[in-house]
Parts: sequence; structure tokens; C-alpha cells
Amino acid sequence: MDDNLIFAVIGAGNTGQAMAGYLKLKGFAVRLYDRSEWRFKSLRKHSMRLSDEIVSSQKIDLLTTNLNEAVHGANFIIVSTSTTAHIEIAKRLSEILTNDQTILLHPGRTGGALIFKKILRENRPDLKITIGEFESSIFTTRVSATGSTVHYYGIKNGVHFSTLPAVDVRKIFQILKIYFLKLRPIRMCSTLL
Repeated sequence: MDDNLIFAVIGAGNTGQAMAGYLKLKGFAVRLYDRSEWRFKSLRKHSMRLSDEIVSSQKIDLLTTNLNEAVHGANFIIVSTSTTAHIEIAKRLSEILTNDQTILLHPGRTGGALIFKKILRENRPDLKITIGEFESSIFTTRVSATGSTVHYYGIKNGVHFSTLPAVDVRKIFQILKIYFLKLRPIRMCSTLL
């Protein structure tokens, strides 16, 4: 397994911070992006405290409001925003993605992968990337009111995961399954493609 993978997490709310802290705990380089600087107020002063089911303290490698800075050279881009932001994020990412990057919607489940595929096809038809989505957030989590602690109340069991193109699900799952032990791969229906 390549421990040199770089993850960019888009969105520094509850789910995004939980994902960033978890990936950092697993030893990866992690860049955390949010459009709002206030999300980083505590994290710029202190390491991210992980509590409850996961107990640790992690320093995120990069906190940024510059999307290009977060995504450039990242192997995986995990979009942990509300689904209402998927169109905007897909349009912005379509300007900066490079071949062989992987986008993971965490969570997806509302057709987000199809939205990303449509926008990327319209704006960058020659771009060769994989788009994946988790059916739900892997974590039951909350960030403290002060923004200093991520509370992990649980890690969900059997969260389904799929990709576009569907044939990439096994390849991406082989990378993720070591770190996300409760992830379950499924193939998207080819009629949706």
C-alpha cells in the first residue's frame, strides 16, 4: 500500500473535519479546504483533538481557502460538503483537476456522482478520473462549538461505496479497504451511466 497518498478534503464542517482527522491518524498527508476562513480559527492555533471513539491529536498538513492549493497533486479529493454545493464544487474542480485523480463524495447518495460526471464531461471531456461516492458518512460525528475537538460518536458498519466508471470500484476499494474496514463496494447500475 502506498502510504504516500495525498488526500484533499473539501469542506471543513463536521464530516470534513472528521474525515481529515481520521486520514491524518492513518498517516496520510491531508489538506483541508473550506471557503470560509473562520472554520480554521481554532485549527490554526492548535492541533485537531479527536475524542470519544477515536482519541488522538492530529496536525492537519494544510488548512486553506484556496481550492487549487488543496487539490494540486492530491491523489484523492474527498468532497464533504452539503449536496447543494456539489454543482459549484464540480464546476470549480473541473478547471483544476488532472488525469488520474479520484473524487470521492462523502456522503454522496443523492446522484452527486452523476452531477460531477455530467459537469466534468461538459467542461473537460478528455479528463480521465474516477468519481466515487459513499452512500452515507462513515462517521457519526460533531465538531465542538469552539471548533477545537472532533467528537467521533461512532464509525458506521457496512457503508456502501461505488464509482463511475463502475469498473473502477474494485481498484479504488483495494486502496480504501485497508483504512476503512467497514466499507462495502457495490457497482452502480450501468443504465445510469
